[in-house]
Amino acid sequence: MSAQVFYSSTKALLLTLVLTSCNLFTTSQTSTPATETTPGTEEEIPSPVVNLATKEQPLGSSSGSSDDFEPSPSYGVYVGMDQTGFCGPTTNSGWFSGFQFDSAFQNVQFVPPGPDNPFPNGGFYEKGSILPMQSTHGEGDILSFSICPSYDGVANSNSVTMGPKQFEPSLQILMGEDLLAVPIVGDTGPQVAILYDMGSAVGGGSILEWESRISKGVLGSPNDRFTIVFSVGWNSIMAGEAFEVGAQSEDEGEIQVWTLRFVPQD
Repeated sequence: MSAQVFYSSTKALLLTLVLTSCNLFTTSQTSTPATETTPGTEEEIPSPVVNLATKEQPLGSSSGSSDDFEPSPSYGVYVGMDQTGFCGPTTNSGWFSGFQFDSAFQNVQFVPPGPDNPFPNGGFYEKGSILPMQSTHGEGDILSFSICPSYDGVANSNSVTMGPKQFEPSLQILMGEDLLAVPIVGDTGPQVAILYDMGSAVGGGSILEWESRISKGVLGSPNDRFTIVFSVGWNSIMAGEAFEVGAQSEDEGEIQVWTLRFVPQD
C-alpha cells in the first residue's frame, strides 16, 4: 500500500488508534528517523506563521445557554504530528519521508450527549456559536517537511511549486457507535471519538504542491491530507484540567507520533 493511499481521505475513519493518557506515562514526541536510501527534497520552515502553543487571544463566552447544554470548561486544543521515514522505490515514492506540523483550536467548549443536544454523541461550542455544532475549525502551520524522489527505475527529485500555506484543520465528533476508538488507559467512563482532519489551506485550495519529471503531488483537501481519530474520555474533558493524549502509528517505513493537548482557557 502506498503512502498516498494510506492517507487518502477515504480511509480517514479507519485510522483508529489506542491512545494513552500522559497523566500515566509520557508519550515521546520525537523519534529517530531511519537513514534515507536516497536523499529527497528537504525543507525547513524557519519560523511558523504563529507560535500556536503559546498564542493568546481575547477569550469570549459562548452565546448559547450553558444551562441548556451544560458545556465543558473552555479549552485551547492543540494537535501536532511528527512523521519520520525513508525513501525507496516502493516506499514513499514522491511522498514525505519527514513531516511536522502543529495546529490550534481556540476557545472550544465540548457539549456532552444529552436530551437537549441535537448531536447524540456530543458537539462543540466555539466563540460566537448559538447552538452546539458537530465540528469546529482551527488553524495550523507546517514546521518542516522532506519529500522523497519519484521512482521509475531512477530517482527523480521533486521540487516545491506552491506553498506551504497555513491550513485550516477541523475537529469532528463521529456519529457512528461502531467508529468509537479504544478508551484511554485510566479513563474508564464514556468516550467520545474525535476525527482530526488537516483540511485545506486557509481560504481554500492546496496546502502544498510539488512535482518531478514524472509526477505531481498535492497536499490538502480534497486531495491527500493527514487525519486521525482520537478517543477521549468525557470525564477528562468535563474536569476542566490540562491533559494530553498521544498516539503512534507505523506503516511501510513511516512512523507518525501524534499529540492532542487540552489547555484550559478562562
